[in-house]
Amino acid sequence: MSAIVIRILLRYGAGLLVAKGLLAPDAGLVLADDPDVQMLIEVGIGLCAGLLSECWYVLARRLGWAK
Repeated sequence: MSAIVIRILLRYGAGLLVAKGLLAPDAGLVLADDPDVQMLIEVGIGLCAGLLSECWYVLARRLGWAK
């Protein structure tokens, strides 16, 4: 399910960049449909989620929220 959502977000993002003139239309289609780019974004989101949860835990320990 996350692959579907990632692909949709990539298409909207590529469409926005094409509309602003930062990407050529062909490059936008390649970016939105490339499974390697999709995999890299999924891994990046997973790493960011893990880092965010660890930072939140460290903050909770410092402020005395975690028992």
